[in-house]
Amino acid sequence: MLKRINVISFFILIVFEMTGQVDIELNVIPASDDAVGFTSSSIKLQFPIMLKKGVLIQGISFSDYNINYEDNQMLNTNELTNFKSIKYSIGFLKQLKNNWSFGMHISPTVSSNFESNLSVKDISLNGGIIFNKKINNSAWKIGLVMSSEYSLPIPIPLVNYSKRLNNRISYVLGFPFTKFEYAFNKRNKVNLFVKPNGFKANLSNSIQIENEEVSKAQYRSFVTGLNLTHQIDDYWKITIEGGHQLYSDYNLMNGNNKVYEFNTATNFYAGLKLKFNLIRKIKENEIN
Repeated sequence: MLKRINVISFFILIVFEMTGQVDIELNVIPASDDAVGFTSSSIKLQFPIMLKKGVLIQGISFSDYNINYEDNQMLNTNELTNFKSIKYSIGFLKQLKNNWSFGMHISPTVSSNFESNLSVKDISLNGGIIFNKKINNSAWKIGLVMSSEYSLPIPIPLVNYSKRLNNRISYVLGFPFTKFEYAFNKRNKVNLFVKPNGFKANLSNSIQIENEEVSKAQYRSFVTGLNLTHQIDDYWKITIEGGHQLYSDYNLMNGNNKVYEFNTATNFYAGLKLKFNLIRKIKENEIN
């Protein structure tokens, strides 16, 4: 098994010679008799470049979202079952004085059901700016983030406090992400987490519902649960997640106005993530 993994690792090293990190992810929220379900898959590549005064990080990601509607859905959903998102990002990280660091990124994103030709309405601009202050075994992060994954038309605040208690226990408290981590050993750890999940996408062909135009689909949720991470070797890492939704909604929108609301339920959540990482000099929490 390890020999096969090493062969694959060597192949990816050749194909993605300039690639720092490859993430492949799958998330599933099953449908029920009276509520829609969601399946998402994504692949993300990151290319960090060490500069004299910081780190330049470029990345590209592709996400695919499939919607499973309840059997008794009366609305015609033929053009609402699949959405795709392509994102390019460029960011810069810099160490400042007194254990401060600074990071910012800009991410032009194309997100649509792609039922017709690409248009300007399919494009959105995401980004963020974050300051980080390290104090011994703890750190503060403060910033603003704009992301289609949060399905909000305005930037949201990012505030969290992280601390490592010892070699096994650490935690992150804040918004929009919180986790408690326990490391069994150097290769295996478990996390209790709360995090957002979602997407916002344009409809290539606007539809009419009760004499109102619908131009976008928007899904938002918060999930909580456990994930187990296993470091397979120096490059490969696999994470398995399981949990439950705390909140979810799925709406069809006209701009920022809700036109139609689908039935959603706080359902079971499952996820799988495979990471191939060639970065040895940059800490993971600085490039995620």
